Amino acid sequence: MDFPNFLRIAVVPLRYAVELDFDEKSRPSLSGGLEANIINLLSTTLGFEYEIFPAKDKEWGRLRDNGTWSGVIGMVYRNESDIGLGYLSVTTNRSEVVDFIPYSTEENTFATRLPPFLSPVTEYTYPFEKEVWVAFAFAIFFTPIVFKVITSNNVSIPSLAAEMIGCLLRQNLNIPIKKARDMFLMGSWLIFASILSFCYVGVLLSSVSVPLREKGIRTIRKLSEGVSDGKFKCFANRGSVGIALLKDSFDKDLQMIGKHIIEKNWISEDKTLKFPKTIEKSVALLGPRTFFRLEYGEKPFTTKYIFEESVSFSNVGIAVNKNFCCKERLNMVIKRFVETGIIKKLYNNILFETQHGLELEDDLSSSYTAMNFDDFKDEFLLLGIGYVLSFFTLFFEIIHPLP
Repeated sequence: MDFPNFLRIAVVPLRYAVELDFDEKSRPSLSGGLEANIINLLSTTLGFEYEIFPAKDKEWGRLRDNGTWSGVIGMVYRNESDIGLGYLSVTTNRSEVVDFIPYSTEENTFATRLPPFLSPVTEYTYPFEKEVWVAFAFAIFFTPIVFKVITSNNVSIPSLAAEMIGCLLRQNLNIPIKKARDMFLMGSWLIFASILSFCYVGVLLSSVSVPLREKGIRTIRKLSEGVSDGKFKCFANRGSVGIALLKDSFDKDLQMIGKHIIEKNWISEDKTLKFPKTIEKSVALLGPRTFFRLEYGEKPFTTKYIFEESVSFSNVGIAVNKNFCCKERLNMVIKRFVETGIIKKLYNNILFETQHGLELEDDLSSSYTAMNFDDFKDEFLLLGIGYVLSFFTLFFEIIHPLP
């Protein structure tokens, strides 16, 4: 059977996937996007013309309470269109009413704004965690006592402590060595102090060059705790399969997030896959990783954090009416597009354009510049305080000299 020379195509307008233009008579036409480019390639390859029918409810397709289907899936199922597009996820209940020709896979995940930079006032504490600082304090306090007990010299504990702290600051160690055990004890402290000092300086310099950020929420477990405590919100697009996946998940954290999204109606009113340019503080977005990359960019040129964990994996494909005559031929052509890397190339072209646009818009390429005085003002402030304290100490010693 020859492939039909005309197709009715149902779509839900999506940025980067199916972008539409309208003429003076409000007739839609494809203007760009991944699936728009796929349709144009199919039209050229199979020799058909087409007409675009946007879904009036702007939904992908969900089973309503009354048993009817909404969105693109509903239009294909009711034979109002031959095929449907809109970056549709292949699900079990959707596959019962329409057929799918998959061409890619997708992950649903979360995205948040990057946490703020750590305060420069306390940047000297950044290189080590609290546990390291506590252990370090214990070492400074107890080591001089242990050395005093074990070593055979007559150096006082305060003097030992001063020498050991000076060693950490890369000063010479001026403690007399009389026996072999003294050598091993002092040597062990020298090695410890050297490693600790170099690690501290290395991390501190890197934090000055590229400022560190707060940890923020970076895992599903932490997000679930934040949502449960009322400290975080999680928004999703209306009609997204991700909401149902969260609700029906076996993971308790995902169930908790899905429950709050539904109960508190954290659902967009646009009914379309659309992400804000700026994510508010204490807000996470649920959506496809592919679109997060297109919308917000990738590290290091981004101000958003895309979770490394995934909520779900699913196939993405074109919905086809079950009575469509030429599914096998359409499937064969799309399969060739996938195998030859054409679809991947189309996606990479869009990704390159969006990344370039983000760099120009946000001037992210100039985020890393030469360090200026503002980067070191706290260091100079501490230096000035040290000079002032030294002056007052000298003045006090002149007035009240030590016996």
